[in-house]
Amino acid sequence: MRALITFLALMALGLLAAVVIAIIATGIVDPRGATLTTGFGRRSALGIDYGSFLLGLATGIALAGLARVSWTELPRRAIAWALENRKTMRRASYAAFFLALLVLY
Repeated sequence: MRALITFLALMALGLLAAVVIAIIATGIVDPRGATLTTGFGRRSALGIDYGSFLLGLATGIALAGLARVSWTELPRRAIAWALENRKTMRRASYAAFFLALLVLY
């Protein structure tokens, strides 16, 4: 699973690098000699949709972050954390209960 997510994140990073290189190389002046001016949500002269580009970038970053999580150790660590912080969790639950009473009544 980790290898697949890492591969997909690297593919997104490669696509990002290719688009940035293409924008820098041809984005200064188009073939007709006019400068390229596009806004968010439109397509550039190269056919790049900036909304899709940003969505792909965010997806790649999220996949790279998820690839770093050790999913096999996560339940054990969550249970250990809950057992170590029983007193704090009990106080937080009391605070949430009494706050709910104040807000609802």
